[in-house]
Amino acid sequence: MPWIETPTTEPGMLAPKGIELKADTFTLLCYRGEKTDWWPEPRMRLACGGMNVFEPWTGSMSDIWKRLVQDVKAQAGFNVKQKVAAYAQWLRATGRPFALATARTTSGSFSGNSYVIEIKNARTFLWSKNYTLGPAANYKDTTKTKYERTVNKNVEVWEKDTIETDYIVLNADTIEKSTILGFGHKTGTYEVTFLHDVPLSLVKSVNGADPKTLGIYTKEQLNPCRTTTNCR
Repeated sequence: MPWIETPTTEPGMLAPKGIELKADTFTLLCYRGEKTDWWPEPRMRLACGGMNVFEPWTGSMSDIWKRLVQDVKAQAGFNVKQKVAAYAQWLRATGRPFALATARTTSGSFSGNSYVIEIKNARTFLWSKNYTLGPAANYKDTTKTKYERTVNKNVEVWEKDTIETDYIVLNADTIEKSTILGFGHKTGTYEVTFLHDVPLSLVKSVNGADPKTLGIYTKEQLNPCRTTTNCR
């Protein structure tokens, strides 16, 4: 009896070699907890237009991407995958003033004020070997993917983590057209670190409530003299 192996079947279907997967769009939910002894109350936290970072990288999304690549290249490792993984561990080790860390599951978020960030039309991509945007990853969820194949009439079934490596989060097909740039990684928990301010329009809820019901302060209320010191 010859050894017969059928191709992998859905839902773990792989694209034929040489054919690039299309970047599917989906709604990405991210969760962030902020301890009350470190962060101001939500109506003050969101007063400057959203969830701002302390020391933002300036420029366009392309400029932020160049800064990210520069930082990744400086990490220890012999190839892009190793350097990206090292950068993920560095990001997770402690909070960074230029970044906003979030989790893709509630079990991975911190305690305190609970924020839910919703990114519509999100897309995920792998890192290429030359530090550019690679092929689609399509990491739409954090569940395991089930694979099945038949070998000599015997059905083999196994599961693997859907998210197997670090990835890039955008809400467009290119970095230039995207208004979101996230560093996705699995370092114990599934996380997405945003490398810029997250606008208020993307904050879906705060402690389970619609942000519109919080009575968010205006800049003028925070700064009676009409300066914007507290907003940056």
